[in-house]
Amino acid sequence: MDLLRNIIKSIQGCTKQTLDLLERITERDLEIYLRDLLKEHKYLVVVDDVWQIEAWESLKRAFPDGKNGSRVIITTRKEDVVEREDDRGFVHKLRFLTQQESWDLFCRKLLDVQVMVPEMESLAKDMVEKCRGLPLAIVVLSGLLSHKRGQDEINLRKLSMHDITKSYSLNNISTLKNLSTLRLLCCADESFPSLEFVNCGEKLQKLRLEGRIEKLCHLFPNSITTMVLRFSVLTEDLMPILGILPNLRNLDLLRAYEGKEIMCSDNSFSQLEFLRLYDLEKLERWYLGTSAMPLIKGLGIHDCPNLKEIPERMKEVELLKRNYTW
Repeated sequence: MDLLRNIIKSIQGCTKQTLDLLERITERDLEIYLRDLLKEHKYLVVVDDVWQIEAWESLKRAFPDGKNGSRVIITTRKEDVVEREDDRGFVHKLRFLTQQESWDLFCRKLLDVQVMVPEMESLAKDMVEKCRGLPLAIVVLSGLLSHKRGQDEINLRKLSMHDITKSYSLNNISTLKNLSTLRLLCCADESFPSLEFVNCGEKLQKLRLEGRIEKLCHLFPNSITTMVLRFSVLTEDLMPILGILPNLRNLDLLRAYEGKEIMCSDNSFSQLEFLRLYDLEKLERWYLGTSAMPLIKGLGIHDCPNLKEIPERMKEVELLKRNYTW
C-alpha cells in the first residue's frame, strides 16, 4: 500500500487533500485511483527490487494498458516473480560476475588498492568470493574496507559472513585488528572450520556464531561483552569456558548445547547481566555456584522442556521475553 501511495503522490503531488484521501482508502481503492490517474497518459514506471508475487500482482492491476507505448520495468532477485508474467512481458536475466570480474570491480571501487598488504588481499579475495558475483554486494564490501594508521592495520570494525562451510578458511580474519563486531553463519547443517583466529581479536566485543562447533576450547578473547551461539549442538558443557570471560555481559544460547546439565561454578560470569537459554531440549539440571552471576539482571528460558528447576536465586530475576540480543 505504501508503494501505491508513493506513486500517486509522485504524480499528483503532496497536497493535504491528497494525503488525507490516501490514508483513508483501501488497497483496492488505491489501485483503482492510480489506474484512473494513468489512464489517459503515456507512462514509464520502474519498480526496483520486488520480492513478493502478491506485491507485484497488486501493482500490475493499477497500471492500465492503453496500447499507447506505456511500459513498466521491474527488477527482482526472485524467479517466481517473473515466472508469473504474461506473454506480453520480456524477461532479461542478468548473469553473475565471474570471479575475475568480481575482483576487478572490487579493486576499481576500493579507495586505495595500492597499499593493500598481502594478508589483506587474501582476506579480501575470500570475502569477494562470498559475494557470489553480485555487483551490489561487492561495491558495498569495497566501501567498508579502508586503511588507517599505515599498511599493517585495517580499519574494519564490523564483519558479517554467511554460508560458511567446514572447508572454508577464516584465519585471515585475525589480521583485522580493529574488529569489534563479528557475525559468522554456516550453511545449514554445516560445521565451522577452525575458530582459533577468534582469540586474536584484541578489540572484539560482539561475537555471533551460528552453526555447528565441534569443540569450543578456550577460543575467546577477554574483550568479549556480547556472545550469541546458535545451533552449535555442543556435547560438552560450555559454561566453564564462557564463565571465565571477564567482560561478558550478554549471553544467548540457542540450540547451542545437547548435554543434560550445565555447571556455573563459584566466581564465574562475574559481569554477566543478561542470560537467554533457548531450545536446549535435553537440558535437565542447572547448577549455580553461590557467587556465580552476581550482577544478573535478566533471564530468558524458552523451550527447555526437560529443565526440572532453575536455581533458587534465579527465581527472583526479571524474566525476559523471547528475542535476540543481536
